[in-house]
Amino acid sequence: MDFVNKFIAYFKNVKLNYEVILQYALIVLSVSYACYRGFRMPGGWSENYYQISMFDGFFRRSFIGTLLSPLGCQRFNYFVIAFFQISVLFCVLSSLVIFALRQKLWLYLIVYLFSDAGGFLFHEVGYVEQFIYLLLIVEIYFISEKKYLISAVVASASLLSSELAIMTSIPLMIVACVCAEHRINIRSLILLLAPPIVIFVLQYAFFQTVSASTIERFVALRSQCGFPMIRGDYLDVFSTRYNTLSSISFTPWQIVFDVIPLMVLGIVTTISIRMEKFAAFAVAYACIVPLAVGMLGWDSNRWLFLCYTNIFISLIIVRIFDNDSANLNKSKISVCLVMFFVVSLFLSIGYFDGFSPRKLNHTGFVGFICYISKSINVVPKF
Repeated sequence: MDFVNKFIAYFKNVKLNYEVILQYALIVLSVSYACYRGFRMPGGWSENYYQISMFDGFFRRSFIGTLLSPLGCQRFNYFVIAFFQISVLFCVLSSLVIFALRQKLWLYLIVYLFSDAGGFLFHEVGYVEQFIYLLLIVEIYFISEKKYLISAVVASASLLSSELAIMTSIPLMIVACVCAEHRINIRSLILLLAPPIVIFVLQYAFFQTVSASTIERFVALRSQCGFPMIRGDYLDVFSTRYNTLSSISFTPWQIVFDVIPLMVLGIVTTISIRMEKFAAFAVAYACIVPLAVGMLGWDSNRWLFLCYTNIFISLIIVRIFDNDSANLNKSKISVCLVMFFVVSLFLSIGYFDGFSPRKLNHTGFVGFICYISKSINVVPKF
């Protein structure tokens, strides 16, 4: 009874900070909204990122599968892979929330999650960029400890996971290096970039494609394990060279209402930070470079998402390495937040595989509950 009285007395003496309560409430609401709008079980295409390994004769996109190769045939089990993919999504989302709170960028986080990008983050669960962003956190940690070579090794791992790292995490790693040094340190940049460049040169020169017999052996191995491929067309990637370009994937509508506003937002973000010219260029490049992939073709909606995400992460990185906010122009950073919000209103990101963002109505709520219930019911009972 004495313990209960002490417990009650403690809470009577606690002064509630209503700003903090509102802050956490809005974050919980925004995360819930993004999850409701976009969550689905990992798709058949994305599972391949976690299954192909170097032991199967592949070099490109093989790092995650190599890590999971000790699982044997279970690395081809959809539910085992889905567990890892959802865990990666949870880690990425948790990291965004924690960093946004610590660096006082929670308003950006809320805008991000309420935008189409928030729903798309849940929708693309399992896609390799989420794992690459997770590795980026490790890279930033080692950069903060001045252990550039270890960070470079992790960056090489991200490149072995997918060449998409060149357009996402590696530019952000350069931003982290520049911010950590507060100047341009050529030696640090060389240490950071040399290993990933070597990996990419090797990929480009020798490992862009694999033989038909390698692909056939991989398909046969999956069948022997009792887990035939869900999306066999993924393996066409390993018959395609980098210089086999598609047409521009952005529609005129996307260019006007998505691409141009995102480019402007990237420039505004750069201007809001006081940096040397090269450092400012590094931030602008990291913000805008995902759009360059759209100039080569493929998934236009994915590139829009990655551009908006890179802009948000760039701001987080600048805050991490600038505790006194000396390099942040407060009036311009407010303009940046307004611009970030305005772009979120117009940003339109479509989904894959026949999915679309759920609407806030009775049909949407019922559909969401039924989908979650159905997904849980098909999970094997161990």
